Amino acid sequence: MPPLKVYIQVSLVALAGLLLGAFLLWRLAKAIRTRRARAIAGNLAAVTAFAATTFGLCYALIPCFNWPLASYCRGDAAKKWVALTFDDGPNEPYTSQILDILAQKHVPAAFFTVGASVSRSPEVVARMLREGHMVGNHTQTHRGLIALKPEEIREELAGWERAVAPIGASAPKLFRAPHGWKSPFLGKILAETGYRLVGWTRGVWDTDRPGEEVLFHRLTARPENGMILLLHDGVEGTPGADRGDLIAVLPKVIDHYRALGFRFVGLPEMMQGTVK
Repeated sequence: MPPLKVYIQVSLVALAGLLLGAFLLWRLAKAIRTRRARAIAGNLAAVTAFAATTFGLCYALIPCFNWPLASYCRGDAAKKWVALTFDDGPNEPYTSQILDILAQKHVPAAFFTVGASVSRSPEVVARMLREGHMVGNHTQTHRGLIALKPEEIREELAGWERAVAPIGASAPKLFRAPHGWKSPFLGKILAETGYRLVGWTRGVWDTDRPGEEVLFHRLTARPENGMILLLHDGVEGTPGADRGDLIAVLPKVIDHYRALGFRFVGLPEMMQGTVK
């Protein structure tokens, strides 16, 4: 996911958009009260254009804005379980250290890998599969999909598949968009290629490296049933990106959730009955 400052900027833009929307609605209501046809038509067109733009931005930028393309973002809230997911790897030596922790704690996880990184460390992805973890498609190069042409999106998915082909891949076929940003072409392409789109319940901006104490707090505050936690064993496919803070807090986070009675499950188990 993008740095926290990007989300703050987007939030400020969204607030400005809400104020603009309120102003346009006020103008429309005023025109209706005065019964001026030209004013009504002009303001109605402005409100419609604003609504369409807002909808498009929400679809593109909000990972779990689930219409028209549904993204799996949370498990059954009636069950006390949680799923760990890791994006942007493999990234050595940190991904192997995360796998060591998961093995010691007997915790399954999902790794949404970048094809270019898979080609650098195929043995790490082979280990993920061997130890029962889910390996999903996070594109070949981690390009944002919003501005890509359909053929470029298809190539991002296909490039990842070529990278993992010598190793093998998990079933079901799961895809997570870089940053969670979606293209209007994505739904059709995923349907054609047999992928299910996966988002997350909570991201903690661990790529900002906020420090161990802050990261632990972000990961453990307000625990909820069925959460899918977004973490990063890499950073946008950059080789050797430091994930030391995450390595330090991950065992403590696992122990914390288990002390609260949560069970760690893999995405396939959490999604059972919902994956087509």
